[in-house]
Amino acid sequence: MIDLTPEQSQHWRQHYSEHAKYWEKWADPMAEQQEKINQMLLDAAGVSEGMSVLDLASGAGEPAMTAARRVGSHGSVTVTDVAPEMVEAARRRSEKLGLGNISFETAAMERLPFSDDSFDAITCRYGLMYCDDPAAAWRECARVLKGGRRAAHMVWGPEENNTMVWTVMRAANNSWDNPISDEEVGHPLRFAANHSLLPFVMAAGLVHGKEQDIEVQPRIKVGVPFWQPLIEINAGAIWSGLAQDARQRTKEAVIAALEPFRDGEFYRFKTHMRIAVGTKAD
Repeated sequence: MIDLTPEQSQHWRQHYSEHAKYWEKWADPMAEQQEKINQMLLDAAGVSEGMSVLDLASGAGEPAMTAARRVGSHGSVTVTDVAPEMVEAARRRSEKLGLGNISFETAAMERLPFSDDSFDAITCRYGLMYCDDPAAAWRECARVLKGGRRAAHMVWGPEENNTMVWTVMRAANNSWDNPISDEEVGHPLRFAANHSLLPFVMAAGLVHGKEQDIEVQPRIKVGVPFWQPLIEINAGAIWSGLAQDARQRTKEAVIAALEPFRDGEFYRFKTHMRIAVGTKAD
């Protein structure tokens, strides 16, 4: 299924409204962890000093905050998210970081409240999978981009190539008395198939469409509780409601599931993202 049903759409809007506090809680350490990925996405969109950048589905503010530093005082970044709670979390984070070149707008990426030819670059990290109508989202990118400029959307690759995130989430979910559905756990993989985004790029009238695979192999020291932010930002409502003994069972289940990836004092994982890029014709 390409478009979301009304029920699915409402579910994900509510989910991100409820989980904004967890995204805000972990925003800084997650940004540090994703620094290299953020820079790759900005490179793909052609973000440089002095540009006006639109960041879609910004969550708690990435890669928008990273983009704000790159474009500098003569550039600007517009943060958007469909959840007002996420937008306010990003606003607070930008104030904390002292970034004065950012504006904020609650908006769905399929219906952007901006004029034609408004932005020099558009970025979106892990957001397209949750939008109601991805074809409309790409058309809106084409509409608000200036001629000759690029839009870049990042999505997850296949689950088997993302051993860190999905090993943690499936192990945690299987330990809960009331687990979330397999469909919800797997939803972020909506566009994991190779070349699944190029049809949208071309249908939107963008040119020079391409998909760029990014595969990295993170190494994390055993004992670092990297799994906790993954659980909280994805299932914080469940985690916060667990009794202490249930949290301990979850921790034990996750650590046991991670054991096959242990190499001495470190875990070694695979991570696979894909960036789709399209350029608006002059």
